[in-house]
Amino acid sequence: MTAEEFRAARRKPGLSQGELAQVFGMGENGDRAVRRWESGERAPNPIACTVLGWLLNGFDPRDY
Repeated sequence: MTAEEFRAARRKPGLSQGELAQVFGMGENGDRAVRRWESGERAPNPIACTVLGWLLNGFDPRDY
């Protein structure tokens, strides 16, 4: 998944970078890692990419 695809996948269910980091349990500064993934500074985490795939297929973590 590219940085652009990752960003689009996060935005589709309406999650901010901070919300996504919280869903992933990334801690207080997790949004910084998400920003790096989306800017292309670092490759997106493969597990995060898998979970975003689930989000695109209708899974909403806020339901849990």
